[in-house]
Amino acid sequence: MAASSSSLKGKRTSENVASDDVLSEDAEKQLYTHLIRTGKSLLELAYTNEELLQELDKLENLLSKVRQGIKQNKTMKKVLRPAKKALVGLLGHGELDVKIFVTSCLTQLMRITAPNEPLEDDYMKEYFQLAVMACGKLSCMTGHGYLKVLSMLQVFADVHLCVVMWDLELDALLVELFQKFLNTIQSIQLPVVISSMEKIMIMAINSSDEMSLDLLLVLLASVKKENLCLSPFSFKIGERVLEKCAPKLEPYLQEAVSCMGISFGDYANIVASICQGATQRENMDAVKLQVAAASHREVGQLQSSKSQVNKSTSDVRNKRKFDANSTKALHHCDQISKQIDVDETKKVGEDVPVVKKRDGRHSSLLNSEEGYDLSCPPVQNSHSRKRRTRKKVQ
Repeated sequence: MAASSSSLKGKRTSENVASDDVLSEDAEKQLYTHLIRTGKSLLELAYTNEELLQELDKLENLLSKVRQGIKQNKTMKKVLRPAKKALVGLLGHGELDVKIFVTSCLTQLMRITAPNEPLEDDYMKEYFQLAVMACGKLSCMTGHGYLKVLSMLQVFADVHLCVVMWDLELDALLVELFQKFLNTIQSIQLPVVISSMEKIMIMAINSSDEMSLDLLLVLLASVKKENLCLSPFSFKIGERVLEKCAPKLEPYLQEAVSCMGISFGDYANIVASICQGATQRENMDAVKLQVAAASHREVGQLQSSKSQVNKSTSDVRNKRKFDANSTKALHHCDQISKQIDVDETKKVGEDVPVVKKRDGRHSSLLNSEEGYDLSCPPVQNSHSRKRRTRKKVQ
């Protein structure tokens, strides 16, 4: 079994070509031919577990050479169809190593078709369950699947597959993934693996619509001060994730601290820093509102004072004008009265015509200049109007 594992690793190293390498047109056609042939052989032939691992390793190697984001035309779909069908059929295989190899192949398939998903939702969920299970094997550095898991983890991080997990509502599975990362990281010394784990966790948090309390509790558990000695790698990665996701976690962390009565002294300083930073910002916002309100009141008082001064000045000016006008009016009235007295004296003994009443006309025939126009129909009461029927949303 060990010899076979060595042969697989050697074969993988010698044949693998970086997926970003640009193949010639002939090489690409040849690659597609091999992909179709390998996929069909997995569908049609019966293999022992060892033979199956070798075929899956070959398929994963071929898939890794296909460029990411390649146009998904009819030709490409035809190339990938046999492999995809074979991998879906192997999702329920009982052998652990076979499951890990299938997961590694499917991860490459995800990379090729991104941002489109290559499988239906039910199969995607099965894939993610296998991927999380495989990540739990990182602490065991032996067996066929170890290098496959390392490769899968890096692609998982680069393609942001954790975002799809939110879309599929796999919240509990994400919590399990975080827990596996933090539990196994102590036995992992490879920087690339730690970097991939951290990248996945940060991406998962920042891409969430609402933060899961269970997910937050897993992070908080990792940064307990007692873990600084018991599990320093877990402590450090948890601390970095909290720090880099502080804006997203801030409101949820405050609520968790308040509800659970968490003592800051039991956790890394970053927990207190995030919560205190939020409190300080709230206090600053409150102070800004108070300052703004005070400034608004001062402006209002100043405007009111100016208005009062202007009103007083205007009142004095108006009073002077009124007094002057009143004097003129009184003088004019006296003159008119005197003139009337003179006219009345002249008219004594003359016939004075009596003012006749206006001809009685129907009010509707009155011109607008002569009075109100009553020809308009009365306005209906608002309650007599028909109400609009609101359509129900189906």
